[in-house]
Amino acid sequence: MKQPSLLKIFKLLEQMEKEGILSQWAIGGSIGVMFYTEPYLTKDIDIFLYVKPTRTGLIDMGFIYDCLRDKGYSKFKGQSIIVKDWLVDFIPTKEGLIDEAVFKSNIFKINNIKINVMSPEYLIALAFESGRKQDYAKVEKILQQSNINKKKLTRILKKFGLYEKWETYEQV
Repeated sequence: MKQPSLLKIFKLLEQMEKEGILSQWAIGGSIGVMFYTEPYLTKDIDIFLYVKPTRTGLIDMGFIYDCLRDKGYSKFKGQSIIVKDWLVDFIPTKEGLIDEAVFKSNIFKINNIKINVMSPEYLIALAFESGRKQDYAKVEKILQQSNINKKKLTRILKKFGLYEKWETYEQV
């Protein structure tokens, strides 16, 4: 986590929160996992955020991109915006597991910068929800390198109908 550009992104997120652009947000994905494990190669940073739907139920993310454009970030690669040489994905939450993972995120401080990060238990649950091979590798890293709360993990997995996937995973 010592890469200066990543710290600048964390500072940018904190600034956007202070400006009222972001309210409930948390880092997930590989960068989120690395808050609990040894670092490894990744190409992007996933920022999950709660965005209140419009009256019609649509999610409008324009205010995020307007803010970033005003700060000098307007280049995209695919669905990712390029910020400080990183591909940054702003992903709106939806009801359920991701919402809860964001609202119950852990707070870290690095160089006096506040960073919201999904807890390892929620990162594991999200991996089981996605079911992708690369996410199962993240589960393995977390289980080997982090001290997770098994009761919390079990509660989350049962609440969101993922406990059977966990049981199958443990048998392998």
